[in-house]
Amino acid sequence: MEIIQRDEETIKKVKDISIFRFIPQDEFKNCQNYINIIRFKKGEDIIRQGEITGGIFIVLEGKVSVIRDSVKLAELEKGEIFGEGEILFGRPASATIKAEEDGTQVAYIIRGALEALEKSAPRFTTIFYKTIARILMERLINLDTEYVNIVSKLKNAEEAQKIKQLREKIFKTP
Repeated sequence: MEIIQRDEETIKKVKDISIFRFIPQDEFKNCQNYINIIRFKKGEDIIRQGEITGGIFIVLEGKVSVIRDSVKLAELEKGEIFGEGEILFGRPASATIKAEEDGTQVAYIIRGALEALEKSAPRFTTIFYKTIARILMERLINLDTEYVNIVSKLKNAEEAQKIKQLREKIFKTP
């Protein structure tokens, strides 16, 4: 792991990432000093399942794997976020995130910085949190689409019922 110095080129790279794209430049300036850029080697853990991450991460370069209980759930690429559970709910990491390529870079914003920005730059944080909500909603829609594809292909009614029960369990509000 290596912390990368923030320079104009690096900040521009961050600003062009999807989560920041809709934030006006004057609002983005409020947060850019809170963004840390970290580079990882292939195979390095960025966060580990169960640990407190303290903030949100955005993939800038490379790919990362999302692994929960030794099962690879997904690969995330440029512009995708992880660690959102920490800033939204204060929850520990639900999965391990591992760099899949040498030179993988992530932007990291600590939770405390976002809390400070809620007071000093409310417009920024409103846009930022709305963008996170949009990203999470897109993930949910994709999950639902895959669910429909799987259920429609099942021939066994008992298996289909089990999957439907699983979906109901997933979508229940705690």
